Amino acid sequence: MRAYYIEEKKMEMTYIELRLLMYVDCEKKYKKITRILNYLNANGFITNLTTFYCENMRAENIFEQQDAMSLTIDIRDDRLRFKFWNGANTLWLYHVDDLLDALEAGRTKFVKLYEKYEPLTQLLLDFKSRWRTSIYHISYGYFPDDNTEIVYHITFTEDVKDAHYETILINKINKEIQTLDENLLKDLNFRIEHSFRITGCSECERKRKEREQDKES
Repeated sequence: MRAYYIEEKKMEMTYIELRLLMYVDCEKKYKKITRILNYLNANGFITNLTTFYCENMRAENIFEQQDAMSLTIDIRDDRLRFKFWNGANTLWLYHVDDLLDALEAGRTKFVKLYEKYEPLTQLLLDFKSRWRTSIYHISYGYFPDDNTEIVYHITFTEDVKDAHYETILINKINKEIQTLDENLLKDLNFRIEHSFRITGCSECERKRKEREQDKES
């Protein structure tokens, strides 16, 4: 979760993406949207309006980032509908009061998790910067299941795959993780997964290989 702390105001600020998939065509809708925007502003959320009135787009089809909360508002059955992604799961709400409660609960929970795992997250990102020719991307997601609080996913480059070098890199990462404070590690519940970047079209590659095999036969 992208969280910020302003010392002067002693206020925690949390990034949230906002999507308004609707046309505000009456005073009732205007007042509800205004109330939500005023709440986000007054409570220190960093709001990024990414979509405004995208016709025929449903909230179900909006892509969610794993490391940022989002709020998507559309209309169904002549009612405002709120899709709130808290970084772990999706809440579908129809009342503004319920939405405001969910926003505050989501921020409180994720700021705590962000701070708890920040040393580990920074360690992995620092490792990526030192091995940027071997690691294409590192992402993470909260609450994947009951036994894990966070999953980190490392995407290695194709060169790593071709050289079968991923095991060596993962071992290096594990050794660096062990340098973290022992008491901190005891309190963390995470796992690390990996995959490989594919730059070409896998379907095209498959058909190409099939054509080559046909010629050989």
